[in-house]
Amino acid sequence: MTLHRYLILLLLGLVVFLFVGIAGLSLSATRGFLAQESARRAEHTAELLVLALQSSESSGPADLSDAAERVFALGHLRDLALVDSDGGLIVSRAREPGVAGVPSWFVALIDLNGAAESRAFSLDGQSLLLRVRADPAAAYAMLWDSLLLSLSWCIVGFVLATVVGSAVLGRLLHPLKSIERQAQGISSGRYPVQRRLPRARELRGVVKAINGMISRLKEMVSEQARAAERLREQAFRDPLTGLGNRRLLQGELDQRMRSPEESDQGVLLLLKLNHLIEVNDRLGYQAGDRFLREAAAELVAALVNAPGAVAVRLGGADFGILLPEATADEGRQVAESAARELAKVHVEGLESSDMVRVGGVAYDSSSTPGEVMARADLALRNAQQQGANAWTLLGAAEAESGTALSPTDWREILRAQIERGKILLYAQRVVSIKEDHVMHYELLARLPDQQGGVWAAGVFMPLVRRYAMERELDRLVVQSVLELVESMDSAMTLAVNLCPAVLSDEPFCEWLLRELQRRVNRRAKIVCEFSDHVVAQQLAAVRAFGGRLRKLGHGIAVDHFGRDATGFGYLQSLLPDYVKIDGIYVRELESDSNNRFFIGTLCTALHGLDIATIAESVETRAAWAILRDLRVDGVQGFAAGGPEPVETLRSSP
Repeated sequence: MTLHRYLILLLLGLVVFLFVGIAGLSLSATRGFLAQESARRAEHTAELLVLALQSSESSGPADLSDAAERVFALGHLRDLALVDSDGGLIVSRAREPGVAGVPSWFVALIDLNGAAESRAFSLDGQSLLLRVRADPAAAYAMLWDSLLLSLSWCIVGFVLATVVGSAVLGRLLHPLKSIERQAQGISSGRYPVQRRLPRARELRGVVKAINGMISRLKEMVSEQARAAERLREQAFRDPLTGLGNRRLLQGELDQRMRSPEESDQGVLLLLKLNHLIEVNDRLGYQAGDRFLREAAAELVAALVNAPGAVAVRLGGADFGILLPEATADEGRQVAESAARELAKVHVEGLESSDMVRVGGVAYDSSSTPGEVMARADLALRNAQQQGANAWTLLGAAEAESGTALSPTDWREILRAQIERGKILLYAQRVVSIKEDHVMHYELLARLPDQQGGVWAAGVFMPLVRRYAMERELDRLVVQSVLELVESMDSAMTLAVNLCPAVLSDEPFCEWLLRELQRRVNRRAKIVCEFSDHVVAQQLAAVRAFGGRLRKLGHGIAVDHFGRDATGFGYLQSLLPDYVKIDGIYVRELESDSNNRFFIGTLCTALHGLDIATIAESVETRAAWAILRDLRVDGVQGFAAGGPEPVETLRSSP
């Protein structure tokens, strides 16, 4: 109950108490006064009647009755009786009880019927006795009017006290409302501070203390976020060029080739700058650093048309480029572009135009990350034996059993599968770190292959993006998810990873939100996941879409967090349901203290924003135990359970 209601109830109780007390005292005093007045009126009436009877010229019954009737008609008597000496009734008059305009319960509650007044007198030698009792109707009416007047004033006083008290209380307690909003802001990742301090000294002190606490909390969370960001930069960034480092390249390659949801094909390029030692010896190390920074800038420029490319400096004059999902032809284009751009690097005093060698390899599922690195190194050595700014790219090994498909075959297969609705859904559990419950299920798309098996998303999603089929596939996936939810009896949370293209497709968004509102079981919650770099690049669109989802009782989340150098800033404005920590930080968790520190710091910062954390690619119980100590909320990976057909969800309790 609010303080305002408490105030109203307190005022109401006080008014009732005062009304009862005042009314009781008033009624008691007035009742005594009216009782005395009634007695005097009865006595006076009796005397008048005796005088009237004694002065009457005749004392016959008719005359006595007429005289009594005239006195009774004055309206001041309840009843009148005249009896003779033997007790015989000579004249009797009485009025019906009741008072017009006064409730009967009030008449029954207040007794104003006084005792009868008796007068004995002689008339023509006959002894008579007159008994009269005053009529209390006027007294009852006066008491009732007095009670109503008191009640009216009490009601007016209650209303005025309530209005004035509410206004004063609202003004006095406004800082408490602000403190409540501050507490709600903290729980939602905001840190509002009251600029206007209250006048009341006690509340002023409380507000100052709350403001100080919020400021310190905000600074603490910000410092934790900055610490995690610095650690990530130190662990995965080259401080000289701003590119990634060898560790980032190896982690990305390992994560993408091992995860079934990632494409296990792509291109790896290794680049070696010429003349770095010469520049250092002749012009100094500062000139050498400028040489490397200019080369890094040209390398980034060469990748402007290669979305998703990861550029790194491996050390010294060695650079690398990872092109996930790229074909051999696309890899050749990037290699040629990189060699051409890096040849533009100019160093004063250096006459040679031979600036770089590029060697690379197109890889697929038939290779391991170590084999890919070795073959790329071999291609680089081959390029070093060729002419100026040469590049070489080795193709991927052919797939086993002759099952490799051409791009045309893939396009036709994908289009046919989508048109026929041949999409399969698999579910993978996301388990609480304490193993006490399943937090939610992530739904994964699969396509049936030609041998009766299934293709994982890592196989067909690069082609879906290449052939611009994301909207059609996402619509098909969402329809399958909605049908799944409607067929389930138990409530659960389901996560779906959407392509970034749907954010710019307003008809698709409207359709999805309309379907969620119309068809989804109210007990089911749908969480739409977007990858880290998509959220950072399209933050406004993701935030708007997420806001509309939340109004329907659903949610939004960030996937693969930490893979790109996007920072933490957008999380405070987006406030997703949870953040999934990329597997690049998890796979070497047992042997890498930097990764452990990064995850621990990240969890502390996100928990300060009330954002849950989930670790991806958890494959060992040892990693699970470390993540528990780091206060991660949930885990996803084969240690928690691999993908299973969604039929298992329909049978879940």
